[in-house]
Order: sequence, then structure tokens, then C-alpha cells
Amino acid sequence: MRANKIYKFITGAFFACMLAVGFSSCQDFDFPVDESYSRMFRPGGIATDSITATTTVVKWDAMPGVDHYVVQISRDSLLFDPIIDSVVVASKYNGIKLLNLYGNTRHSVRVKKCKCNRDS
Repeated sequence: MRANKIYKFITGAFFACMLAVGFSSCQDFDFPVDESYSRMFRPGGIATDSITATTTVVKWDAMPGVDHYVVQISRDSLLFDPIIDSVVVASKYNGIKLLNLYGNTRHSVRVKKCKCNRDS
């Protein structure tokens, strides 16, 4: 009886691994891909600090070759609709203090890097 359970467990684990390998991502696809988008669109390490009722500091990891960053703020909408504020930040800075936020309201923030007159 115990050997039967062990056998079923090993067989199930084997098939689960084979299924995972079979459905893993691959580079074999038959649709066109624009290779110019093969880059990071946003800086990494976005974090908030010094949060109060109506202010916060947003920081991110600096990226090389960036002209400026665009910080967009939305009231708790991951779709960013509507955007309540958009701020341009010079590339020499990797953070910004956001003021006059709505109290008792969740906000969403996204940071976009902009390079050579081409948003990315």
C-alpha cells in the first residue's frame, strides 16, 4: 500500500515536471516582433518613502542614457485613467517629492524614462 502511494507520487511529480517543461516559454513563434522594443521601458527599484497624509517621496534606480523621466500619478487606478498629475524630472535626479495628494486616498505612480525625443 505504501509503495503504491510512493509510486503514484513519483509518477505525478514526473508528469507535472514534464507538463511544466512542455508549457515553458520559448522563442519559437510565428508572429512579427519589433526588436526596437527589446529594452527596459521604466527604471527599476521604484519605491516610496516619507509617506504622510498628502505627501510622499518616490525614488527609482537611475538609468544610463536617459534625457528625463516622466512621473505620472493616478488615484488608485492601475489603468492610470485619469492621470491627475504628470511631472517631468531631469535625468540627474532619481526621485521626487509629491505634494498635495488627496488625503485618505490610494494613489498609483508610474515612472517612464524618456530618451532622445522618444518616450520609452
